[in-house]
Amino acid sequence: YAFDMRRLGLHLVGGADPSAQLLEGVGSGKVPPHHQGKLIAAFNGGPALTEEQGVMQDGHALIPPSLGLSTVLTDERGRALFGRLDLEPSALPSSWRSLRQSFAPLIDQRVNQRDLPPQSPFGRLDAGRLPRSALGVTHSGTLIYAWSEAATAEHIATALRRVGVTFALSLKSGAAQTGLA
Repeated sequence: YAFDMRRLGLHLVGGADPSAQLLEGVGSGKVPPHHQGKLIAAFNGGPALTEEQGVMQDGHALIPPSLGLSTVLTDERGRALFGRLDLEPSALPSSWRSLRQSFAPLIDQRVNQRDLPPQSPFGRLDAGRLPRSALGVTHSGTLIYAWSEAATAEHIATALRRVGVTFALSLKSGAAQTGLA
């Protein structure tokens, strides 16, 4: 799926963890009512959270971000920015409203198989044929969402690269909760 980000915005919603002490409405896993009338598409934002992978929603850090990880973030206007985080958490601009981190990028100007983590809960990311999704951005700013019922990380990265994606990160892999609605 391709989304023209000159006409659309991106809003990240932190996933729900019933055992966590979360701020009111932040980390609920639900699209806020004031965004529902403008909603174009929704998709799972990533793998199960770890303490290393940052998550921020509406300016509130649920998990502080880590340096060097692939990151998608939004500013107060809904503009999406992609890349490896190179700022300390204390130096994040106040205009950044939401953030989600994943493993090493699938694409960072090229298919980035060398930097993929060797292990995951689902086996080797670069070899397992799994349901998986990824999010990337082209040079012109078009947001590309990719999903496959059975692909390796290298396959999905290669497909994204062929449509012009210059930076991409893995979202979800495994049997549950991949896809776009």
